[in-house]
Amino acid sequence: DTDNSNPDAVNPGTQPAEYVIRVTLDDSQPSDFLRMDGLALVGAIGENSFAIDMTGGPNGEPAACAEDGSSEPWYWQMPVRFTGDLSTNLGSVLAFNLRIDDTTRSPNSSEPLVLLVAANGTVYSHFPASYPGMEWVNYQVPLSPEFFTINGTNTVPPLEQFQNDLGRIVDMLVLGDFLNPSSFEGSCIADISLQREDIAIEFSLFESFDSQNNGFAGVSGTDEVAIFSAGGAPDSHLCLGDDSVVDDAYWSASDQFLGDWSSLFGEEIHYRATSSSNDDDIFAMQSVLMVGGNITLVANLPTAASQYWRNTRVPLVPEHWSIWINGEATDQPSEEMFRQVLADVTQLYFTADYLVAQSSESTCIDSVGLTGTIAPRSAVVYEANFDSGDEGWTAGEGSENQQHLIAGGIPGGHICAEDSNGSGFDQWRWIAPPELLGQINSASNELVFYRTSTSGDEPESALLESAFGNIVYNEVFAPEDSWKATRVPLRRSDAWVFEGTTDAPSEIEFQQILDSLVSVQLVGDFADSSRSDSSCLDSVVLR
Repeated sequence: DTDNSNPDAVNPGTQPAEYVIRVTLDDSQPSDFLRMDGLALVGAIGENSFAIDMTGGPNGEPAACAEDGSSEPWYWQMPVRFTGDLSTNLGSVLAFNLRIDDTTRSPNSSEPLVLLVAANGTVYSHFPASYPGMEWVNYQVPLSPEFFTINGTNTVPPLEQFQNDLGRIVDMLVLGDFLNPSSFEGSCIADISLQREDIAIEFSLFESFDSQNNGFAGVSGTDEVAIFSAGGAPDSHLCLGDDSVVDDAYWSASDQFLGDWSSLFGEEIHYRATSSSNDDDIFAMQSVLMVGGNITLVANLPTAASQYWRNTRVPLVPEHWSIWINGEATDQPSEEMFRQVLADVTQLYFTADYLVAQSSESTCIDSVGLTGTIAPRSAVVYEANFDSGDEGWTAGEGSENQQHLIAGGIPGGHICAEDSNGSGFDQWRWIAPPELLGQINSASNELVFYRTSTSGDEPESALLESAFGNIVYNEVFAPEDSWKATRVPLRRSDAWVFEGTTDAPSEIEFQQILDSLVSVQLVGDFADSSRSDSSCLDSVVLR
């Protein structure tokens, strides 16, 4: 039953033939994502080299083609529906056709033909008996351990390990570069299928950016966020420019994605991203930052940039994350620490910089989703949306030119102010009205607000003044250029410290402070004393 013309063709195994999912290419659709049916390109390809040949496949079916853009290898990334829980698909066949357009050399790649990436970080490689040539070659790769090795070794994985890891596959890649690295060529793929039941992914929270940024912002060295109504994954999406070659740039998630994630242990974060970069060393060492309880975790997902939409799924399990300290990934968190962060997620960031500290680029994000359900939030007891005025909020000492604007906030009115010229005051803050002060006590849960600024330094976020001392709350990145959500849990944690110290209050001290407040202030000045800036405030909510 083996096709002798193809050394990699194999018996399809035991899976029911009716369970097959396919990539359906269509050049009539308006966006690259829809045209490719979720197929993506990972790595540097030639400028504008991607194309769909509607009759170019081995049997006249559509084929997707691209050309090298550098000496680094690039891959076709399978759609999200080809990943996930494949534990019941042991022995299922991943089938596809490949060809190259080089007429002078035989393919001699030393790269794996297929890569499977498991949630725990294990990568499995399939090396073919031969690589494709000018004519179409059909490959049928069974998802069985004897056809794979653990990446970087010649070790065939044990059956139990391989099947366990099939239970959470986060990426499936097929090589597109076969004369790497000494030569450039184009290659095509067609008729991609996998024997599995097509199971839709269910999201409890999903952001597709229909008509606005919906609270997502750019932080740490970014230009203003731009909204595009077409060309995304599949339609509306957000883009920004990296305006600094020193700072890493990030997307900051809206407040809808912040809160108690306790029930999300074992679930996933999904998103899609693109980059304008097309250089040789396009590589971001972090994809997602998650902050909670004064602990920052980074997903272990080094990711090559692509000019086309790439699918990313990040499992919420400790094995896929590292503790992030001073911009570096360190040790894997314990399960206890990981659950501690999930219970109190105060910030969520996605990388927007694939040429870290080297040069500028533009990046886009779309289709951000969470599987599983965030815990219900407490009832709102105070809200200031600034649609009709400043609602009693004032810009404190060191500021000037406070004004109310009727549009451009989250989503409507907001208030703004700027540094006083020559005031000599290090940092000014927004001062809350008595209406908010009177609502905060030891039963309060959290304070959430949005700010934007013309500067991007990293100061404290909020100040609570009381008869028992003053405490400040810190965050990872300050807002810059676009609206950023900040969630401040009103409970004791190491993120709260006494003003001017690194000492955190005890549980009793924290409750005493909440019950004896004399002032609540939110930082509005994000530049040091040698520079001036302006900032705005909107959508202040107390729960």
